Amino acid sequence: MALVALHVGSHTAVQQQLGRGGWWRYIRSALRALCPDVPVLPEKAPRRQDFEYMREHYLATDEAIARSLELHTEVATAPAKQAGNLDPDAARSTIPR
Repeated sequence: MALVALHVGSHTAVQQQLGRGGWWRYIRSALRALCPDVPVLPEKAPRRQDFEYMREHYLATDEAIARSLELHTEVATAPAKQAGNLDPDAARSTIPR
């Protein structure tokens, strides 16, 4: 499962960002749909210290970092692949010079 870390300006902004605009509700429902065996998240967005604990113990694992890198590479190269500028089987770049 891919985990996404939120990068916000300050620790106190974490709860505000997650609580604003339905993000926390969206995260809760998406997690429930993707991983029904995981316990339901609380209705209220996490406090600063809760977020820090989750980030340090669950988001910063070697497995999570490797998966994050894999997803980032996949998402970052998708537009180039769709445009025909990135052929993984080519010996060199297909961008004309």
